[in-house]
Amino acid sequence: MALQDELLALVTSLVESKKSAVKGAYLKQYLMTSRASQELKTAISATRFREFIQGFDDYLVATDKSSFDFLIVPKTYSSFLTQSGLNIRSDFYKAFTQFSETNKPYYDKETDSIIWAASSTAGSPLIPIPNATIDLEIDRRKRFVSDMLSDNTPLSDELLEKLSNRTTGLTDFSSALSKHLLHNKWMAYKKASVMKSIESWAKANDLPINSSWYIQSDSQVPSNQLGLQESHRFSRFIEKLSSLSEDDLKRISVPLDIVKKII
Repeated sequence: MALQDELLALVTSLVESKKSAVKGAYLKQYLMTSRASQELKTAISATRFREFIQGFDDYLVATDKSSFDFLIVPKTYSSFLTQSGLNIRSDFYKAFTQFSETNKPYYDKETDSIIWAASSTAGSPLIPIPNATIDLEIDRRKRFVSDMLSDNTPLSDELLEKLSNRTTGLTDFSSALSKHLLHNKWMAYKKASVMKSIESWAKANDLPINSSWYIQSDSQVPSNQLGLQESHRFSRFIEKLSSLSEDDLKRISVPLDIVKKII
């Protein structure tokens, strides 16, 4: 058995049993104490484990090293990365979810960056990314309702009814999620859904999954995801504040120095 086939089989078996990505330190210990061939164990001992794993990037995805450890999965199980607390890199997340009537997102594999442009020239190394549209985002939310909530319940019916209005559907849906405390559940679902879209796009364009497209959970959350979270927190605060009675509002007092800071 070729070295890469043996390694892939062992990593796949471990990931399938754990149903999650595995940390580098844990995987190294597992391989060195398993029934791996002496040839594989010798190869692992000959260099740093991170560098050893990088030699098999046609078969395995290893995240960028954090201050603690890195995560590894076979490419066929790359969706497990979202379940391990990873976030999608901010520019990639925007490219697959942000609407634009003037520019389109492209991937420059030479610089590993997202470029927004009106069009790409013939022979350009830029790889087009499918445009995000309102219809696609509405469909994503409908799948969330179907996959994560019970059918034909007042809650699912309410959420689907919000999406029936193409103009205000996304905003109304977000407000309803906040009302029913489903925002975090939706964001986790959306992240996994976007990652699947990235995987499908990469496969269609014969691109290997690049570990730099994802960031560790202890890294900065993509700015647009953080903005969405803060926006929803503020919306919930305003909603609860507006529901207070006039007598309750009269009891609220804010020190003058705080008021001056706000204005």
